[in-house]
Amino acid sequence: MKEAGLSANPLTDIEQRLKMTKHKRADIFLTTPLLISSTLAKPEYKELKILAPVLNTNDYFSYFFQKHDAAARKYQQVFQEIKQNSMYKKIISEKK
Repeated sequence: MKEAGLSANPLTDIEQRLKMTKHKRADIFLTTPLLISSTLAKPEYKELKILAPVLNTNDYFSYFFQKHDAAARKYQQVFQEIKQNSMYKKIISEKK
């Protein structure tokens, strides 16, 4: 890109991406409904629309450094609990 006299600046959050789209500096960007829903609900973005259907997404995994073994075990325990009591399904279904 430098050879063509162009530069690229990474967008680091959803708000930046929405501003770029709102000001017609970008036509589209990909994100998940979970990440965008609260920001897109702001009045300044009412003219922007989510395209449907939602694209298939990848599964996400949590990783912990070995030195955080106790935190990882607690996280795993809590995550198993919310899956067992159907809270996980409820959270996921609300975000779709």
